[in-house]
Amino acid sequence: MGVVAGWCAHGDARATAEKQRAERRQVPAMVVRTVSGALHTPQTGRRPSAKVTVRWTEPATGPRTTAVRVPTGTRPGETVHVWLDAAGRSVHPPPDDFAVRQHAVTMGVCATGASAAVVVLGHGLVRHAAMRRRLAEWDRAWAATEPAWTGRGV
Repeated sequence: MGVVAGWCAHGDARATAEKQRAERRQVPAMVVRTVSGALHTPQTGRRPSAKVTVRWTEPATGPRTTAVRVPTGTRPGETVHVWLDAAGRSVHPPPDDFAVRQHAVTMGVCATGASAAVVVLGHGLVRHAAMRRRLAEWDRAWAATEPAWTGRGV
């Protein structure tokens, strides 16, 4: 089950990444100024980043600017690569092959865990129902046997 889910998730994620690569474009932009200080994210494992204003030139519309996050330590005058959507807005880069594989593995592991949980839960429910049935049979058998053993009702 997990392999099938992972395989399907990989195909979907790869198609989404290819679609985003087709819809988005990467342009080199020059850092104009720093907007905010470093944003530290030690819990996520990502590198600290800072918000900066960048400028690039569009062939049709001329110079453009926007605020983006870049690795901490990027200074004004340096060139960074910015991903833009069809409207020219700054967007996150499309997922790379590693992110696609990581998504597929995560979905496969989750599907395997969910399948195992369903099996364990089903086993518990069947076992509970069987135990209730056995106890009801014992109650009926004892109701028939008890008067002869205890002498009550004889």
